[in-house]
Amino acid sequence: MRLACRCCGLLCVSFLLLTLLGCGNQEKYSETDQSINQHGGESAEVVTTRHAEASHITYGYDGQLGRYGIADNAAAYDGATLLAKAKAIKVIEKNPGPNQLEVEETHFSATGKVTYRGLLRFRFSGDGAYVEEEMPISGQKEESYFSGWPSGR
Repeated sequence: MRLACRCCGLLCVSFLLLTLLGCGNQEKYSETDQSINQHGGESAEVVTTRHAEASHITYGYDGQLGRYGIADNAAAYDGATLLAKAKAIKVIEKNPGPNQLEVEETHFSATGKVTYRGLLRFRFSGDGAYVEEEMPISGQKEESYFSGWPSGR
């Protein structure tokens, strides 16, 4: 199992969680391979491959926070099906630090219907940001797709 970024060699918790939670039937898939593809400096994609199926999270860096190496948005897919999307809303500065990042996430059913909306508050650390607090807005959260958030790429 590969969990390190090809570009920087860092481990991201959300990649690990997608690997562990992305498959409902772990016995069916005995081997998992994961890689990160960089797309021209404006986006990155994490691909988890289990035999014939592929789950992945894409991160976009083309907004306000991207110039600081913090992902502006993300989307989780199972093949071509959108499972969830997230958008960074604001950086919360703490003195003394570490700072926090607030992200709005939306989850979808297989038919595209919104099933959950909520806010995530991430705490920055040396190799990314990790969920410190979850604040539901509506619906029931079934999966955690964005447990880590890339920053400082």
